[in-house]
Amino acid sequence: MKFGIAGVHYGHFRMIVKDALQHDEVEVVGVAEADEALRGEWCETCACDGFDRIEDMLDRAEPDVVIEGSRIDEKADIVRRCADAGSHLILDKPLGLSLDELEAMAAAVRESGIELSMYFTLRYWPPFVGLKQVVDEGKLGKIVTMISTHPHKLTSVLQRPASMYERAAYPGTLCDIVCHGLDFCRWLTGAEPVRASATQGNVTLPDRPEFEDHVRSCFDLGDGSAAFITADWLWPDEAPSFGETRIIASGTKGTATLCAWAKNELEVALTGSGAEQVDLPKVELKQFVDDFVNAIKTGNAPPISNRDVFQTAHACLLARQSAESDGAPVSIPTMWE
Repeated sequence: MKFGIAGVHYGHFRMIVKDALQHDEVEVVGVAEADEALRGEWCETCACDGFDRIEDMLDRAEPDVVIEGSRIDEKADIVRRCADAGSHLILDKPLGLSLDELEAMAAAVRESGIELSMYFTLRYWPPFVGLKQVVDEGKLGKIVTMISTHPHKLTSVLQRPASMYERAAYPGTLCDIVCHGLDFCRWLTGAEPVRASATQGNVTLPDRPEFEDHVRSCFDLGDGSAAFITADWLWPDEAPSFGETRIIASGTKGTATLCAWAKNELEVALTGSGAEQVDLPKVELKQFVDDFVNAIKTGNAPPISNRDVFQTAHACLLARQSAESDGAPVSIPTMWE
């Protein structure tokens, strides 16, 4: 299967490319990047041809799949061009800058029939997969409330490009980080968000008024459960990891508590028994690429599907509207049936 790379600047594309290069059935056939030095570096790494523009790579290298590593304000054009070429897509989050842009991308994907997946890493990390298994086995009963926190180091955002502080080029911390928690809560319950309320602020970088260093959001899901999801850039520099995720999922039969990244743990407390540590399943991030390749080969939707990507991005953009309106609740209609 032929893979191409569109942009080598931003996001987690390096991890995706690394796993693609190790896959027996993947051949990287092109890198599209305007910066000549960066293009040459990645062409050498991938042993492939380089192109100034994505349209040239799509036309001449004809990749089956394109991995995106571009600016967020370039994604809509990449999606449109790949849809026109019939090339499937793997993108990093966040997806779009506005609801109109999102609708245009969704229309292009629907019309072309391509698969567009997103690197939601929580679905491929042991404690999260372990919690999903616990819920699927019915041990917690019906999930009622989920609390999901996602602190990140401020130094990591200070090292990012200037565009990250511009609303015209970056849709904000809610769309960039809360999307991970929302996708996971959707996956955990099988339910879609139907209503949201959110707030956001900036206490550490007042000289960058379009940036938020913390966001708080609450999503009501269609099955009656609710997810309270926070994200921030306040994780101490001295901490051992880039950030941390903690999730508390409470159901009618018990509660699960999860910790990930610096340490990986999952504890379950069930009605009628004490709390106990859960043995974590063996799962690796590289399975994301494996699953995507297998889905394309067999003509199936990948585990993180078009619906997952667009429903999550749509809900986060609407929650951002709530945050920009001092927390006024917003309804979330279904975007992708």
